[in-house]
Amino acid sequence: MNLLILWGGGIYEREHFYEICDRKGILLWQYFMFACGEYPDFDASFQKNVEEEIRTVVPRLDNHPSVIFYIGNVEGEMICQKIHLGRPMYGKMLFERFIPELLKELGTDRPYESSSPFGGTLVNSMTQGDRHNWDVWFSGIPYQDYRFDHTTFASEFGLHAAPALETIRKYTQKEDISLGDYAYDYFNRDGNPSLLMHYIKQHIGEPRTLEEYVEMSMLLQAEALKYGCEHYRRGYPYCGGAAIWQLNDCCGCQSWSMIDYDLIPKASYYYARRFFRPVMLSIHEVSENEREIVVVNNSMETFSDDALVVIQDLRGNTVFEKEIPFCVKPGEVKVVHHVTVGGRFSPNVSIPNRLRHYVLSTGFREHEGYLENSLFGELKDLCFPLSKIHIEQRKGTILLTASVYTKFVELIPASFKHIVLEDNYFDLLPGQQRTLQYNCSEDQDITIKAFNGTVQKIRIKANA
Repeated sequence: MNLLILWGGGIYEREHFYEICDRKGILLWQYFMFACGEYPDFDASFQKNVEEEIRTVVPRLDNHPSVIFYIGNVEGEMICQKIHLGRPMYGKMLFERFIPELLKELGTDRPYESSSPFGGTLVNSMTQGDRHNWDVWFSGIPYQDYRFDHTTFASEFGLHAAPALETIRKYTQKEDISLGDYAYDYFNRDGNPSLLMHYIKQHIGEPRTLEEYVEMSMLLQAEALKYGCEHYRRGYPYCGGAAIWQLNDCCGCQSWSMIDYDLIPKASYYYARRFFRPVMLSIHEVSENEREIVVVNNSMETFSDDALVVIQDLRGNTVFEKEIPFCVKPGEVKVVHHVTVGGRFSPNVSIPNRLRHYVLSTGFREHEGYLENSLFGELKDLCFPLSKIHIEQRKGTILLTASVYTKFVELIPASFKHIVLEDNYFDLLPGQQRTLQYNCSEDQDITIKAFNGTVQKIRIKANA
């Protein structure tokens, strides 16, 4: 992830933030502070206020190489088109004439657009400029519909996930809070509290408790963002980027964020560390029983290796195994293998039972990386065996081994404030071992769970 967007409904960040982005090479897409509405460009005092704002912030921000782009407002033009506003938008003069003239006077060399999304007669199109994809989420359609979005730049898209139970209990001030509780409905910052539940039931299953709701929502958000980001990245260079809404929260709540208000990462944060790697190994769902193994190379070097492709049942019996050598140049996207599973027609991988009992996995032979895997169907419809993870503890590390395919392993400490985990929220293939490092400031209990696993508990000693 090398781009952050500073939303027009937020704030101009402190100098320290911009300095860090300069040092780390993080690009910043900077909105001026106007979002999702009209503004009184006919009011002289308001114009003066806007002028003071632009004259104050632009000379400061222009000093930072991380700031690459100025945008007048968020979604103003898009919303006016969407509601078929029968008159010119209030604020149009500000964003299309007043602000750009000020920027020219101030001598900035940064590109400027009046609004985002932008491009074309119909803004928010797939053919020009950037796009905010809220068809997934607000329309309730499956997250797999990201595959129909062929935008040139995805600058907003996302789904909700609940934060950690620790955060929920703190900000609702209720230890015994449950699903359907008014305090939790209020804690949900979206307009319709049932929308996330709709998505959970559509893809994952039906939660019976608030604890299950939290876990399923995190799994849903992580899988959906992974699906969307991998789709957009496979579209490179036609699609030049994917920016998730949203990274962080400004209050304790349930929202689209990947990190909650108390800086506890959700599952999507750990997923993003994997699906935003410069060299991405991805499994593209072509159809119900067809998959493509795709390598995306956004690094500056040519990347060569062998892709290991394995199909197993969920208990670990292998029905297909192959090594595919490949070489991918900088900026190249390459399909390195196509596999068809089941069916009467060759060439395919014949399996002796229904698709929902199998998993396709792939990884690099020489380069270290996360093993990617693909199941055949929605999680709620699959036949998972019950998993019990073998756990070994050593100083500063936890070793986890699964005897069967284990989905969405999560380590939940008694308090996230006192521990930093190297990784979390991942899958284990049958027989696979993962060694996780941690820094913990005090002794505490950790609960280890999985989507198809038994609940296990360990106690770890402080090591930091």
